[in-house]
Amino acid sequence: MRNAFYREGNLWLYRFCLWVAVLLWLPVSLSAVDFPDLTFRTITISDGLSNNIVNTIYKDKRGFTWLGTQTGLDRFDGINVKSFFQFSGRTIFP
Repeated sequence: MRNAFYREGNLWLYRFCLWVAVLLWLPVSLSAVDFPDLTFRTITISDGLSNNIVNTIYKDKRGFTWLGTQTGLDRFDGINVKSFFQFSGRTIFP
């Protein structure tokens, strides 16, 4: 035998109660989450970036951030940018 909520007339009531419970629980659960303080820094050509169009970003084990741009590969150590440009007719990636 089915539960009373599953009868044809009460299915909407069951779904409504479920949504109300989720919406009431969501603000409580989000307030318990400790969000870290994030800081962002913008790097441009004036900082040494080889091109402002970045295609890929990778962070290695040593803490370097590698930026693949349209004109080459850049390594960012948190302070300085070092560029490795493409050679004529050859790309950096195999």
